[in-house]
Amino acid sequence: MPGFSVSTVEQHLSRLLQGLLRPGERSALSEAASRWEIPRDPSFGDLSASLAFKLAAQRKAPPQAIAQELADGLLTASRMTVLKRWVDQIEAKGGFLNVFLSQAGLC
Repeated sequence: MPGFSVSTVEQHLSRLLQGLLRPGERSALSEAASRWEIPRDPSFGDLSASLAFKLAAQRKAPPQAIAQELADGLLTASRMTVLKRWVDQIEAKGGFLNVFLSQAGLC
């Protein structure tokens, strides 16, 4: 990744997230997985996704449990890619995936 841009980070996160979805979920949720928003409250990170809510009915599981599973997988996967420079932390909070970007990587 030559330089930082939020849209580039979003694209990389979305690709990694697609890889964490189960086969039956990928086609139905491809658009939802690529939607990242900038939270109004900075305590929720720099980017946020609500994908776990869309998966909850399909998996018959609480959104928070799904978000935690995805956050753990996404953080592990991002550490093995160019995202390791820009992603500091990924957490599941209230069913949302919250991504905190690294200030050192942004400089």
